Formats: sequence, structure tokens, C-alpha cells
Amino acid sequence: MDSGVGGTAMTAINAAVTVVILAFVLVRQFVPRPVRARRLIWVVVLLVFGLLPPGPAAATPTGIALLVASLAVSAALAMPRARSMRLWLDEHGTPWRRGNARTLLWWLTAIAVRIGFAAGGQLAFGEPERAGSLWLGLAMTLGVQQLVLAKRVRALGSPAGTAEPSGIRSPGDALARVRR
Repeated sequence: MDSGVGGTAMTAINAAVTVVILAFVLVRQFVPRPVRARRLIWVVVLLVFGLLPPGPAAATPTGIALLVASLAVSAALAMPRARSMRLWLDEHGTPWRRGNARTLLWWLTAIAVRIGFAAGGQLAFGEPERAGSLWLGLAMTLGVQQLVLAKRVRALGSPAGTAEPSGIRSPGDALARVRR
């Protein structure tokens, strides 16, 4: 682990980059956006960053256990968050999604849990949080969210598969159809 001014500066840079990327991701959750498979490219990019040296966790049993547990929780919290999003098809049959207040609550819960893992790992076990684990956690949560959204889109009969457009034009119509 780095120490001194250079180590502190690197930690500050990692924290700043993380905050900027998280803010970017959060803002985009609440803007109507098409649901597309290519969005998974960001998951791959985050996975790569997460695995770059020095790695996402210390190579200790505790470090690895904390990483695995935090990734499992990231995946688990992504599922209800994805189900909370409004989902609809436009007049061309393109699936769209948009977050709402419940989506925000799920994001805030995930962030709080992530902070808890970081603080708990440091305080209880002396395992510091690494930037790589943050990138992997974000990759996990966005990947699972995208997979859940894709499953919901298939239930709508979207041309994301091969079905004909259904004519659903508003978030309310789409939600009514999903609940049927």
C-alpha cells in the first residue's frame, strides 16, 4: 500500500474519479434512455479497470471474502432497483427506461451498503477499500440491472427480440402491461 503524500494524492484522485463517474451514472438513471444490449460495454470497461493492478482486494482470505460479499450485495441490490424503473415501448417498439424515486432509494441503499463494507473492512479487519473493488461493484450492479431490464423488455414483446411493436407509448401503459 502506498504511503505518504503520493499515496494520499492517488487516493484523492481515485475518490474524485469515482464520484464523477458515479454522478454521471446516477444522472443517466433518471433520464429516459433506450434499453440496449450494447450498454453492457460499460460493464466490460468497468471490469477491466477493476482488475488492473493493484487489484480489487488484498490477496488475503479476508480481503477476498469482503470483495465477494460486496459484489454479491451489489448484484442483489441491482435487481429491485431495475424492477423499480419505468419501462415502456415507443411508437417504433423501442424499449425505454427511466428511474424514479424508488430507483433513487435503491441507489442510495447500495451506496450506503458499499460505504459500510469499506468502513467495516477497514475498521474490523484492517482491509482498506481499493478503487478496483469500486469499479467491480459498479460493473456488477450495472450489469445485473441491465440483465433484469432486458428480461422485462422481453416480457413486453419488444423488437429487442423479434416481436412486433406493441404500441405502448407511455410509462404507465408499459407498467400496466408488465403487471398483467
